[in-house]
Amino acid sequence: MSEITEEMRNVLNPVVDRLVNALRELELDYPESSTEGNFHYIITQAITQIYTSGVYQDVVDVVGMLETAKLDFYRRMNNAN
Repeated sequence: MSEITEEMRNVLNPVVDRLVNALRELELDYPESSTEGNFHYIITQAITQIYTSGVYQDVVDVVGMLETAKLDFYRRMNNAN
């Protein structure tokens, strides 16, 4: 997967900030809510709305993207400590 440009980050970062704030508000307003469950819902909804064809290559691409995101998260968390 290619890196995104600084211009794209500038467009996406405010959206990510709003999403993170919404997740935090849900945690405060609904004690039975879980960030993990809510985040899982968001990821699944976004993927299924974007990749609607069911074409095998799309499935492979999404699984690869998720795996890469997982590994990037793991690397960042290990380097932070």
